[in-house]
Amino acid sequence: MNTLTIARGASKASIIMIRRQVGLTSSSMRFMSDLGDTWNKKVKVEEDRFIAKKDMAYLNSTRKEIEAVKRKVEQDAEDLFFQTKVLPLVNEIKGVLGEEDCGKVSKESLKKLAYWKMGGN
Repeated sequence: MNTLTIARGASKASIIMIRRQVGLTSSSMRFMSDLGDTWNKKVKVEEDRFIAKKDMAYLNSTRKEIEAVKRKVEQDAEDLFFQTKVLPLVNEIKGVLGEEDCGKVSKESLKKLAYWKMGGN
């Protein structure tokens, strides 16, 4: 029970009067304690929510960065494949067709012929 500390010679009546003036009873202290516990729980929940949002934002940004790097690597691999495998075949097909006929065939058609010659679609 929380009360004020009173000097040694105080009478019982003065102690009761001081308690009433201060308004400290065990039930009011318990209520205040429960209120503090509830407040602390709410603060903890809000902190957890904030941290979870922050973590989710970090994960999303990291995921986007990883996907961007993957796309770049795939694009670089496709470009390398085209430069090393397809382009020499396109040049070979241009040489077979000659100057006059090469101007009549589009670049897309030349690529498709090169892929066909490699055995792909």
